[in-house]
Amino acid sequence: MSYIGWLASTLLAVPMLVAAQSVAPTDAGQSVDQDLKRLTLEQLMALEVTTVTRLPLGRLQAPASVFVITRDDIIRSGATALPDVLRLAPGVHVSQIDGNKWAIGMRGFTDRLARAMLVLIDGRAVYSPLFAGTYWEVQDLPLDDIERIEVVRGPGGALWGANAVTGIINIIRRRPSASQGVAIVAGAGTEDPTALAMRYGGARGSALQYRVSGQFAARSPQFNAQRDGYDDATLAQGGVRVDWQTSRGDITLQGDVYRAEIGQRDTLATYSPPATQSIVTEDELWGGNVLLRWGGAPTNPRAPRLQMYYDHSERSELVFRERQRLLDVDLQQGAAYGRHGLLWGAGYRVVSGSTRTSGTLRFDPPHRVDHLVSGFVQDEIRIVQNRLSVIAGAKVERNDYSGFEWQPSARLLWTLSQAHAVSMSVTRAVRTPSRVEHDFESGNLLSPAGPTFVRLEPNPEFEPEELVAYEAGLVTMPHPKLLATVAVFRNQHDRVLSAELGATFVESDATGTRTIVPVKFGNGLRGHSYGLEATADVRITSRWRASANYSALRVHLDRVAGSTDITQEARGEGGSPRHQVQLTSSVDLPARTSVSWFFRYVSALPAVGVEAYATSNLRIQWALDERLSLIVVGENLHRARHAEFNDGANGTFQIQRAAFVGIQWRR
Repeated sequence: MSYIGWLASTLLAVPMLVAAQSVAPTDAGQSVDQDLKRLTLEQLMALEVTTVTRLPLGRLQAPASVFVITRDDIIRSGATALPDVLRLAPGVHVSQIDGNKWAIGMRGFTDRLARAMLVLIDGRAVYSPLFAGTYWEVQDLPLDDIERIEVVRGPGGALWGANAVTGIINIIRRRPSASQGVAIVAGAGTEDPTALAMRYGGARGSALQYRVSGQFAARSPQFNAQRDGYDDATLAQGGVRVDWQTSRGDITLQGDVYRAEIGQRDTLATYSPPATQSIVTEDELWGGNVLLRWGGAPTNPRAPRLQMYYDHSERSELVFRERQRLLDVDLQQGAAYGRHGLLWGAGYRVVSGSTRTSGTLRFDPPHRVDHLVSGFVQDEIRIVQNRLSVIAGAKVERNDYSGFEWQPSARLLWTLSQAHAVSMSVTRAVRTPSRVEHDFESGNLLSPAGPTFVRLEPNPEFEPEELVAYEAGLVTMPHPKLLATVAVFRNQHDRVLSAELGATFVESDATGTRTIVPVKFGNGLRGHSYGLEATADVRITSRWRASANYSALRVHLDRVAGSTDITQEARGEGGSPRHQVQLTSSVDLPARTSVSWFFRYVSALPAVGVEAYATSNLRIQWALDERLSLIVVGENLHRARHAEFNDGANGTFQIQRAAFVGIQWRR
């Protein structure tokens, strides 16, 4: 057994011992799920967020641009997949590439893997260290399990480490105590032909609660010029969570497993004829994770907290296979001394990755074990009690690619009153190198004359991408029925990823003679970006809620002296929208009926050849009785189909209008 496997088995031993303890059974209690749609704006402002400082804070006390997508927002959005829910947040650009893939960016740099953005699920990072980013096609959780999504725009490296550059998305699932009983959602639609999600929550006594949930989803292909419909998908996911309250602290044990099949058009490239073959495949993706969290003294947010998780994932594609095992240990603790509120912690992560490739693709070495050691400290200094405070901190990490990295942060919060607060910050964050920059090589036919191939070559000298961000924000409730926020920012980018063109050469081997045009990932770009994000949440009546979000963004990049970048400058400047608008309206009607409308406008993406578009979702729910509801959803209603992003060699897909009908039963 490998040492990672041994450590994981040790991690599992603790909850197994906990489960073996005698707990007196009792009837499962009634659900205590909070009905968020009935919260006042004051209560919504007081909802706790934890991602900004690792401590629970109300939105008015959070010294950053944070947007909370509540459980009610998720339900009423009409979204049928997790990435689509993120469209609700200002400053976040979500584009569906095809029937099973998405491209997401925050304050720029939209890409399928979103290399500059960190994604957490219950505090567990789902960032891939192989290709630098998040595989959204396997992060499709049951939406009914999610309590809220905290979207922090701007760097978070001072607490969360590398790769939290342009922002953080923290998906927080419901506690078992808030999801007791049985819930089933089943339905079918034009683009989601099969959808089934189930949940059961119970308890043993008042100290132990548990939840078992799962879902199965099938997704239809979207429209492409060839009309061959290969980009379908099926996904099965299941999870278990147990919360146990003890005299020495709360213990959480949870685990998930998933398996997916996604249709793709893969390209098999070789240096011998035929040099390129385009093959439609059904690629398999599967994996699982287990997380253990212990926190002492729940009433003290600075009490010691230990979190450990193990993650195993595998991908099997036509020309590429990957197996990755990851173990992460994180410890934090704090204390208050006079005007100072300290928080510190340390972490260790080990990743074992193995790859198998064919054709011109190659990882050298094919197997690699990487280690990451980190520590952080944060001090909240209360200059004027309940009025003015400064939060300063930094995180130091040591990785196997670039050595030590330093990510400091300073934030100021000025609470003008119980309804108004201003924040300002300056932070530094880095996106550290991954194996795709250091170890990856691939070749593709450029021209049959020669023949000529373009070859992406590894670059062991690739350096971290760096961002220094300046931001100011306002949270205000000028009227009991209006909550508004405004954030302005300017980011200074340095050592940005570029595609550096090298000198052409000729090579020969047993397969023949060819001309090679070499390209390497480099750090040949620098520049700046700036923008504005504004939100307004209005409670028109106790039954009618509306909201409006607007985001503006400009990105300007330049090649540094000596750079020969051929693609990334234009992609960085024109691959994210300059303007986005989101509007929502939700009304609770008589006869237990609710109607929700979600509109979005996204300006053009010239770098990927996508025109501006506007579209809407509409969701109607009829509660037939206290347990059974009928749900009807219409998505992308304005046009029969529209483009949102480009799939590279496979062209641009048209995302189609969709209808979905389902039933929801709870007990």
